[in-house]
Amino acid sequence: MLPGSRDYSGIDCNLLAPTPDQDSPQIPNYRWVVILTLVTGVSIAMSMVFFLGLLLPDISEDLGLSPSQQGWLASSALITNLILVIPINTWTSRFRPRRLISLAFLGVSGAVFLQARAPIFAVLVLGRVVLALSTIFTQAPRVLIIQQWSSRRQLPLTHGILIGGVDFMFGVTSFLTPFIIMWVGGWRNALSVWGLFCLLVAGTWIALGRERVTEEFKRRIVSQEKTPLASIFRYRELWFGAFGLFGVLVGESSFALFWPTYAESQLHVSSTIVGVALGLTAFAATPGSVWANVIPVLVQHRGLVLAACGLVKFGATLGLLQFEATSQILVLAVVKGLFSAYFSIFMIMVFYLPDIKPREVAVGQAFLRIAIFSGAALGPLLVGFLQEATGDLRQALLVTAFFPLALVATAFLIRGSTPGAMREARTS
Repeated sequence: MLPGSRDYSGIDCNLLAPTPDQDSPQIPNYRWVVILTLVTGVSIAMSMVFFLGLLLPDISEDLGLSPSQQGWLASSALITNLILVIPINTWTSRFRPRRLISLAFLGVSGAVFLQARAPIFAVLVLGRVVLALSTIFTQAPRVLIIQQWSSRRQLPLTHGILIGGVDFMFGVTSFLTPFIIMWVGGWRNALSVWGLFCLLVAGTWIALGRERVTEEFKRRIVSQEKTPLASIFRYRELWFGAFGLFGVLVGESSFALFWPTYAESQLHVSSTIVGVALGLTAFAATPGSVWANVIPVLVQHRGLVLAACGLVKFGATLGLLQFEATSQILVLAVVKGLFSAYFSIFMIMVFYLPDIKPREVAVGQAFLRIAIFSGAALGPLLVGFLQEATGDLRQALLVTAFFPLALVATAFLIRGSTPGAMREARTS
């Protein structure tokens, strides 16, 4: 057991009694302090994983990376998640989450600093792996924190804010990074700036983060007799969601990592416009992550929402591989972002699967993340190897542009699965 942590699965419920250093009194207003601090930390951690594409041209030039090495660099964090996300989440779901999250946020900062000072390719990959491990260690604890501070009726809004916060922070990092590179002189110093910001966020969580262990939460925890891994096999919705997420992430990760290089080298788009475009995509995605799970008409027709997301992602990506005018790029970037609600739909769906327990929610979401990181890892590798084989980056990106259409198939598979449960939970 981790130092200072406590096992939620023990028989003695007194282990869950509030303690002065870890638990907040039941003050509803403090909920938003905890949630927003958590959202900020998780958002910057995830942004550090996925904003590499903006740095990749400079990193490749500095370290002399081949296209396949660029693919491995981009995929190293994702492969780490793919291999370890289930075992780590199963284990960490047993412990008190506040200190785990604190250690994880500090690990994110250390990993960013390690990448900033990496002298060779291998050390850079090591930094990406440490970053991935740190983000994994936030996953089960943040699911428990959200359930501690939110009623079932509040869960769609709370989790939507978390996912929207990730989109928003990715927009901020994408928008600012090209300017930071110019201001501080190079990708290494830019990473150091973000490392300092990660350290500040970690300190804020350590100071403000609290737990809120209610009687209802303890009752749901101790009622869980089976291993949370069983939830993977109990719910077909998890498998349907995994299929759609895998497909869309192949396309999304390939685009995020290699489109900046393609746009700058072949479309002759400036790095600042590329950063603005990626930022606008993320900003446009932010409200959809909330609305998709709180607006009744969208909840009731989530299959149509998923199908629309897949079709628009496919069409917008084709356009961004073709057009070079700034106005066209920015419009397509916004459209692409507006149809990004799929992630929020799948992740919040897990909370409302019939009779699911708190630890099962954490493991169910971890299973979906396996699909996410499988697709996100395959995408850059596929583009890297296709580019080396054909010498044509556009053709490689074009192949992966078709993968988001998997959401259309998923829309038919999950049609009518659990919207009734979600409506009931929102009104209870």
